[in-house]
This record gives sequence, structure tokens and C-alpha cells, in this order.
Amino acid sequence: MARLERQIRAPEPEVSEYSREYQYIWHDNLDTREYVIQDCKRLESFECGDFAVMYLSVVVTHSETGIQLGSASLSGIESDSDELYIQSTFRELLHEALQDARSNKAKLAA
Repeated sequence: MARLERQIRAPEPEVSEYSREYQYIWHDNLDTREYVIQDCKRLESFECGDFAVMYLSVVVTHSETGIQLGSASLSGIESDSDELYIQSTFRELLHEALQDARSNKAKLAA
């Protein structure tokens, strides 16, 4: 019974081919009730289409041959995230993809 006391069921979402039948928010600490409520509201907002989850990807290719030299990607970014966060995440991905490209270029040259 203690398990049920710590579990709060989110409101049932509209039926669609993309939604799950039941969704739960789980927190181990009962003192975090306010966070559980925030999570439920956020999940409900997602189900209503107020925001989406984005996927960012950076691919570095050789301009003449079109060969992919490096890439980096990240998913799970909320579409209503702060613009500065999205820009800094993109810059980090770009840096990672360029490092990957340099590493692969060195391997190809050897």
C-alpha cells in the first residue's frame, strides 16, 4: 500500500496513436510532493501539445566528396527550452562533431 501512496497518476491523456494508456510520475521521497505535482503538470502540458521533444544533429562532410567525417547528436531537448540553452547545446555538438571529423581525418590520412 505504501507504494500506491507515493505514486500519483497523471490525468488520462486524450486517446491517440502516440499516447500511452497510463502514465505515472514516481518519486522515492514523499517530501517532494510539490515536484510530483510539477512533473504531472509538465507531462499534461506535453500531452496537450504545448511543447515537443527535439533532436539536434550536426554532421561534418567533406565538401568535394560528400564523405561524412564526423557527427554528434542529442535528443530529448524540450522545444520550449531557452534559446540560449539550445544555442549553447548546438555549439557543444558542433565542437564534438569537428573533433570527431579531425580524428577521422587523421585516421584516413594514416
